[in-house]
Amino acid sequence: IVDGKSADYRAYAFGKWFKGFIVGDAASKRWCQENGIESKALSEGNNFLGGYLVPPQFSNDIIDLREQYGVARQVARIVPMSSDTLTIPRRTGGLTAYFVGEGQTITPSDKTWDQVNLVAKKLACLTLWSSELSEDAIISIGDDLAGEIAYAFSLKEDECFFSGDGTSTYGGIVGIRPKLRNVDATIANIKGLQVASGNAYSEIILADFHGVLGKLPLYARAGAVWVMSTTFFDTVAHKLQTAAGGNTIVDIANGGVPRFLGYPVVFSQVMPTTEANSQICALLGNFRLGT
Repeated sequence: IVDGKSADYRAYAFGKWFKGFIVGDAASKRWCQENGIESKALSEGNNFLGGYLVPPQFSNDIIDLREQYGVARQVARIVPMSSDTLTIPRRTGGLTAYFVGEGQTITPSDKTWDQVNLVAKKLACLTLWSSELSEDAIISIGDDLAGEIAYAFSLKEDECFFSGDGTSTYGGIVGIRPKLRNVDATIANIKGLQVASGNAYSEIILADFHGVLGKLPLYARAGAVWVMSTTFFDTVAHKLQTAAGGNTIVDIANGGVPRFLGYPVVFSQVMPTTEANSQICALLGNFRLGT
C-alpha cells in the first residue's frame, strides 16, 4: 500500500512489486523492501494481488435461441434461372369432345395458354468485422456470421412468400396471404377462402377445416400440405383433432410427423400466432403448382 503518492509513483511501485514478488527479480524485490512495499498474501479475488493473472473463462459455444425459417423453399417450386427473367407457358383451357352423328360436322375447339413471368429479385446481406476480432475470438466468427446470413435470407424469403405486401420491404413481392385476401373486397366472394365460424380462435370449428378441404382441387391433393404456426396448430387444429376422438394415448403421446385431416403440417412462424379479424391463419395446398 502506497499512500500519499502520485498515480505515476503508484504505477511504478506496482511494476516493481510485480517484478520483485511475482517474476522474482531480485533488484526489484530489494527496492520494494527498502521503500516499505511488502508482499501480501496473493489471491485472485483482488486484482492487484493476483486477480489480473486469472483470465475469465469463456465458452466457445453461443446460446442461440431463434425461430426456424426456410419454409418457402420447402414448399415452393425451385426454378433455376440463367437470366433475370424466365417465361413459363401455362395452360388456361383445354379441348372439348362432342357427340356427333353420321355425316355431321364436328364442332372444333381450341386449347388456350398464357404465360407466367418470373422476375429474379436480388437479396443481399452485408456485415463487417475486423481482422483482430477474426483472429482473437474464441469462436469462428466467419462460420457464425455465414450461418447468420443464411438465417436472414430464410427469414426474409418466408416473410415475402407468405406475407409480402408488394412494398419495398418485400422487394415488391406480394405473398400468398395478401394475394388471396385481395381477390375481392368481400371475403365471402373469394372462392379459395374458407370463412371461419367466428372471429376468435376458440370459435373455429372442425367443419371450417373440412370446408377448406372441400375447396382443394383434386389435381392439387397429391403433395398438398397445411402451413400454419405452431401456436395455431396446438391451440386450434390439434385441439379439434384430438377432441374428435379415435386417438389412442400412444398416438397423442408419440406425436410423430404432425398431420391434420390426412395432410402433413408444415410449421411457419411468419404465419399468425395471435387472433385478429380477417386474417388468413392457415393455408392448405400444393404450393409447387402455384408458387
